[in-house]
Amino acid sequence: SNATSFFSKMGHSHKYAAGGDANSDSHASKPIASNHSWGYTNVLVTDISNDLSNNGNDPTATIAANFAGNGETVSSVDQLLSGLNEFQENGVVVWSLDNDNSKSSTHILAGLPEFYSYLEEAWITAINIDISGAVGSETYTRQSASCLETAKYCLGADAHQIILPAVGPNLYNSTGTSGTSFVAPMISGAIALLAEAFPNHTPEMLVDRLLASADNVWPNDQFVVAGSVTFGNGVQHSYSAEHGHGIMDIYAALQPITTSSTPLSIYAGAPNLGGNLGG
Repeated sequence: SNATSFFSKMGHSHKYAAGGDANSDSHASKPIASNHSWGYTNVLVTDISNDLSNNGNDPTATIAANFAGNGETVSSVDQLLSGLNEFQENGVVVWSLDNDNSKSSTHILAGLPEFYSYLEEAWITAINIDISGAVGSETYTRQSASCLETAKYCLGADAHQIILPAVGPNLYNSTGTSGTSFVAPMISGAIALLAEAFPNHTPEMLVDRLLASADNVWPNDQFVVAGSVTFGNGVQHSYSAEHGHGIMDIYAALQPITTSSTPLSIYAGAPNLGGNLGG
């Protein structure tokens, strides 16, 4: 039976979390973010795409076939998808991408919206971008996989060489550590802050606010525009295949986000503080 399979358990846990307090529909009574700082990095979006023809062009059957060795079945994949979808009625799913910066495709769990478009609206993938240099002449160095297939709903933050508490005679790890596992909770925490600031926002609106306000105004053409996404009120925000919507800017996300008289700016307290618009 797949009742105890990992995917099945994940699906049930998300359904349980989505229940929250049956007497309240507020963000305060339900989890607002499901943070995933992990992934099966050996099964990629391209693997599923390439195998579709072997499974009647059914992505669920194809995913199940790729994870059959783990005891997964079509039923357990369905349970996972159902749980994630139900969770998104009140919360956002955040998934870290691979720390291997040479990856040519996204791991399948982070890339599920590529096969199930209904998941995309309240979903963010996370990449690690090291920011160095003086203000105005920063260098942005990707330390993880690119956003790739998930670029339209991908967001970055600087989680390179983070100093953490350590066990032992030293109270902290002086060498620092890095990874998308630290970016994802930064994004999840930002979602929680936004949910408190905008209690009437839906999960989709919270995601839109974070993506539409991301910083992609980088010097020396380091941000290469691949296209743009149109959000509410006609606001457009450019994304890059490599860097997604850019660097999360929680200050800008907390400000009014509107189109301006020049369609290349988002005004969030100061001109251009939200990043490039248009494509």
